[in-house]
Amino acid sequence: MKKLVCLIGCLLMAICAADTGAQVKNPDTFVLADYRTVQTIDPATSYDVAGSMRIWNIYETLIFFDGSSTETYVPLLAAEVPSVKNGGISADGKTYTFNIRKGVKFHEGGELTPEDVVYSFKRNMIVDQDGGPMWMLLEALTGNGATRDKDGKIIPGVFETIDSAVEVRGDQVVGGVSPLRYLGDLLELGDDTPVVIRIDGDSIIQEELVPDEVFVLDDPLGNSATGSSEDRITSYAHGVRLLGGTDGIRSV
Repeated sequence: MKKLVCLIGCLLMAICAADTGAQVKNPDTFVLADYRTVQTIDPATSYDVAGSMRIWNIYETLIFFDGSSTETYVPLLAAEVPSVKNGGISADGKTYTFNIRKGVKFHEGGELTPEDVVYSFKRNMIVDQDGGPMWMLLEALTGNGATRDKDGKIIPGVFETIDSAVEVRGDQVVGGVSPLRYLGDLLELGDDTPVVIRIDGDSIIQEELVPDEVFVLDDPLGNSATGSSEDRITSYAHGVRLLGGTDGIRSV
């Protein structure tokens, strides 16, 4: 028994000595080992934790939760959180108006416009991948949970409904809540505050960098740094590697 204890002690000492002498190759890089595979970083189709963890670092939304609170919000790409008091929510709670911040730069240098916001919402709803997350936006803004019926056929008039659901008015983006009043991204409670359920489809992307073919299957936004957050993509290989961060210093 004593010999066994001594052997274990020697092994522990050797391991500690090895760790002490080891040098960190990239001290400015945070490496996170994750058992999940990133299937996509396209906000229109991402519907799992692995993708969301990256997307939330790359893209920004109009408003977001205030820290750990799920009842109060802070503006991100919007200049302020809409409310009835400030005129951002109509008296009947069916129309939301967002004043869009000026001077926000995308990763590739373009400046955020209200048109980018409207394009992002419309594109994501039109993509509507089977089994994807866009039913949440579609129900909230159009009253339809999908762009297709149970037989897979396009619902007549659904794209026209999407086109009229969100619009640009000067420096503002205006959207209406569907009569279903689904607890989605745009909905007012009695206390004059909107309810926000954060989904990747809320992410605002730079319109001019997105491929024209929105129905492509091979992660169209994977190689485009279209977000506006402080973190950005520096290296991406679909299903293999995603690196980025502020000035490329840390991984996401």
